[in-house]
Amino acid sequence: MKRATQSAETSQIGRSVPRLESWLKVTGRAEYVHNLRLPGMLYGKIFRSTIAHGRIRRIDTSAARAMAGVHSVVTAAEVKTVVPDPYY
Repeated sequence: MKRATQSAETSQIGRSVPRLESWLKVTGRAEYVHNLRLPGMLYGKIFRSTIAHGRIRRIDTSAARAMAGVHSVVTAAEVKTVVPDPYY
């Protein structure tokens, strides 16, 4: 059986490769996407049942909708029209 020669694409497999971003991470200077702030940016919060495998059968969102600064409240009913398979 012939042994395949190693191509340039796989020459790093099995070798220790220095990480270029390590210094930024250990000094706390690394930038992460979850720290990004953009003008007009909205934030979201997902609420789930507090009971394991529990199902929320109904929910009153009127208090949340009335809060200052709330752009939108989305429930499972609206999500089902966009994501038909509730995998999560």
